[in-house]
Amino acid sequence: MNSEKEDTGSKKADPQAAEKLKRVLENLKLHVDACSATMCKRDIEPIKDIAFSPAQEALLKKLKDQIGDYDFTEAGETIKELEKTLA
Repeated sequence: MNSEKEDTGSKKADPQAAEKLKRVLENLKLHVDACSATMCKRDIEPIKDIAFSPAQEALLKKLKDQIGDYDFTEAGETIKELEKTLA
């Protein structure tokens, strides 16, 4: 194990990680369009303990920050970037 894993804390690998992320992104798109930070945070909750690829982790962190800042236009772009990582 490399030491970079430390910052993921209690996150663990999930064989359905990609499917779960895909579902979360579908819901997020609706709630980002509706500019509902509360619903967006609720959408992300089920995947918060799943370990994703470093690129996906970085995008998810960026997405959470954007939602926290009510920056829904940018969040929409980040969702598209995340979807590309699933393609």
